[in-house]
Amino acid sequence: MGTGTLERQYSKLTPPERFTLAVSAMSRDDDVELSRLRDTCPRRVYRLSDTHYTDRMEQSFHVAAAVMLDLRRVLGRLSMLAELSDVLGDGAADVTNDVAGELVTLWTGFGRFTDEHLNLDPMVLLNAWRYPTDELAETLARFPDVLPDEQGATDYASTLAAGWAERIA
Repeated sequence: MGTGTLERQYSKLTPPERFTLAVSAMSRDDDVELSRLRDTCPRRVYRLSDTHYTDRMEQSFHVAAAVMLDLRRVLGRLSMLAELSDVLGDGAADVTNDVAGELVTLWTGFGRFTDEHLNLDPMVLLNAWRYPTDELAETLARFPDVLPDEQGATDYASTLAAGWAERIA
């Protein structure tokens, strides 16, 4: 089959076939073949929701997921400490307060981020994505006098804000 005959078949390629051929062309540095594949790719007209909205929705899910992973890690440690308090004896309260401080620091940083960048209460964002928050709320309520590490909270909020800004331009 001649090159011209093959080129006439390009418009009939399925997306998976076109993808495989394009990646193969890229790996061979075959820019001519890659251009042919791209130029013969069928064009479609799409109607999309505003990406300024959809990107924020998607990114808010990712932020909530990442924060919940961080919070669950600390909640798990607090739960373990509660189970081991008899074994740990007198030092249990100090260790528990230190870990509770980590939780409060994360929560404070997350709250600053959601307030400044999303105009939302942090619990509203977690509840919107259906994350279980009862244990979190109960645990935070058990430590009303534990203060956050201000620098840690600022750093956490800044990390979340940097990730947000990177994806939401």
